[in-house]
Amino acid sequence: MVTVEEWNQGEIISWKGHTGYVNFISPQYITMCIKEIQKEGEEALVSKRDVNQVCIVIHSQYWGDVYREESK
Repeated sequence: MVTVEEWNQGEIISWKGHTGYVNFISPQYITMCIKEIQKEGEEALVSKRDVNQVCIVIHSQYWGDVYREESK
């Protein structure tokens, strides 16, 4: 069984046909970011972050099904 301590923010993972990176880690779930979209114009000027993210929530019961990419 995979534990919360084993996850590293930014590591590349795959799950259910999607590949991305670990964006958020909690004892209940992790999020995998699969796409980032650059903000433009007025939205970029007034936002705290310069990108929008598309993330998938992976609950802890599915952590054993996540494939971890090998480090280069």
